[in-house]
Amino acid sequence: MAARLIVTVLLVLPVVANQGFDLNMDRPPRRVGNSTICAQLHCYASSGSSNNITTLIKMNVYRIQNSNEKILLATVLARESDIQAHTGIDTTVVGSMSESSGELNLTFSGKEDCNSGNFSCEIQFKNSLEVVDVWEKFTSPPEVSSPDVALTARLLQKDLSDLEVRIASFLSERLAEVESTIRRANALEIAKVKENQHKLESILANLSSSFFTLTHKPEAKVEPATFLKRVPVCVKAMNKSLDARAIAPVDNIEVMCDTETDCRGWIIIQRRVMGDVSFDRPWADYKKGFGSFYGDFWLGLEAIATLTKKENFELRIDLRFKGSDYYAKYGIFRVMDETSLYRIRVGGNFSGNAPNALRLGDNVAFSTYDRDYDTNGNINWALFHSGGWWYHHSTQLCNLNGVWETGDSNKEIFWENLRQNFFLTFVEMKIRMTN
Repeated sequence: MAARLIVTVLLVLPVVANQGFDLNMDRPPRRVGNSTICAQLHCYASSGSSNNITTLIKMNVYRIQNSNEKILLATVLARESDIQAHTGIDTTVVGSMSESSGELNLTFSGKEDCNSGNFSCEIQFKNSLEVVDVWEKFTSPPEVSSPDVALTARLLQKDLSDLEVRIASFLSERLAEVESTIRRANALEIAKVKENQHKLESILANLSSSFFTLTHKPEAKVEPATFLKRVPVCVKAMNKSLDARAIAPVDNIEVMCDTETDCRGWIIIQRRVMGDVSFDRPWADYKKGFGSFYGDFWLGLEAIATLTKKENFELRIDLRFKGSDYYAKYGIFRVMDETSLYRIRVGGNFSGNAPNALRLGDNVAFSTYDRDYDTNGNINWALFHSGGWWYHHSTQLCNLNGVWETGDSNKEIFWENLRQNFFLTFVEMKIRMTN
């Protein structure tokens, strides 16, 4: 095959946060007989040249359709460096990744992809605050131009690149000065900030309680003694509170209680109501927990294992699909500790108007995209479904930690046959002591 002509278009945005994250698209189509040869898409990220990146996690390359739909072409994970190619077009994929740098190179042969393809590169990483963050860059088809115009464009691009470096350096220095000023703040100023934070949390808690009071059916008043007998854990921790949703400490773990549903006394361990939190997260996040009681959240595998290790618990899952409410209830529920890979024990008496989608879930280990314990050597179900869950060996019946209202049926939140081109608009997993 004849040597390829490489024309590099370097896309570097003048934002200091994007140092160490580049996307190049070479588009030099040329005719060889009856075939058209296109060049490469090069995505590169490095933590070494950015003050904001501490640890790289994952890199994805997407093709952008006319409807702005993103189609995943390739993925590479830090530490594993195994490339997963998802593309159906004529493409060759190579690359590798570590916690400090990574790259993906895609070579295209199709004329359409060379001349009119739109692509993006996405990098997931931990920032300087140890919070998982995402950056993304895009490349679009080049405009047809004469050789002189193309040369001018390349020269201008070089000038812009130099200017970007100078601006990035200037902003980095200013940011360092601001951070230094913040660190020199005295104890009184810090105390005032914490005081305002506590006031804000109190206001948000009151708003959350008011929201659930307005959106849920009024509950009948229950005498405190009877109430304590029916729901001993959450009510005792809440000092006999009758709020529909309330935040309380249970076994030194702060939890949200449901004191309205099914005789009350439930501890909510997972909730999807707004789509404000990504659930496509690594093992460490699912272990610790994430989100907010005022929106979507996951309580944390370690907390759930601690709550369920000493007492007998039952599990209830509430769902809303096409405006109708469904639930599935299991008489036995427990999560083992991390040495047992947070295996789930679920079973006992089943009831509810939703399908029994956990019927294959008993004694299954938890999996995330960076910890694949589903025992299927051919596919990483957590990566395939973009969430952490108790994925068993074969095709999954449920995926409650999937992507909120996505158009991708493989990554969406689903519960067996409650999908059919519609989304689940409400999910709550909750547990309650049975003894």
